[in-house]
Amino acid sequence: LIDLLDGGRHAKAHVVGFSAGAFLALTLALHRPERVRSLALVSGAAHAGPQMRNVTEEWRRVREEEGPDAFALRLVKDVYFTDYTDEHLEVVDLVRAQLRSVPFHGPQRWMQTVLGFDGRGRIGSIRRPTWIAHGMNDVVVDASQARYLRQSIAGSELKLFPRTGHMVPIERTPEFTTGLLDFLTRVEAGGPGGPIDAIK
Repeated sequence: LIDLLDGGRHAKAHVVGFSAGAFLALTLALHRPERVRSLALVSGAAHAGPQMRNVTEEWRRVREEEGPDAFALRLVKDVYFTDYTDEHLEVVDLVRAQLRSVPFHGPQRWMQTVLGFDGRGRIGSIRRPTWIAHGMNDVVVDASQARYLRQSIAGSELKLFPRTGHMVPIERTPEFTTGLLDFLTRVEAGGPGGPIDAIK
């Protein structure tokens, strides 16, 4: 990310991290805060809690014991709330096709990386405008993780989406996009009513 910013000659960036990408966003804010203009943490967490570990272990078991098709069904069941999948039955076929095109060792490495992250005790030092978005029915990363982020990062904002699972940007595209753009607009504007450090 730093190389990307340097290559584009950008001093700072608005960093949006979804799911495991939120871990990457937090890592950047912790280690190179001067390069972060703002943070948006979507379906993220400060650490891989017991629920996330249990879910990812079950994914591994289903993939190894029951095969890729069963894994696709389980993945869809876990990452989407039923309101979305009931209206978008095609999502199972899309996920199944994606999984067939990606060797399973890729997702396995991703899960190992995710489970190794723990930002507790450090994220309280973050002093950048931060917007947190989370589904209230997320069974991969419990909504309590979003509340922990909100309590730990001073001045951060939390938007909880009811009847929404892990895939907030897909399940709640209009509301999510509006909320994120509103946050970024206020950060850029600075001044009264904006998130903390908006003009730094």
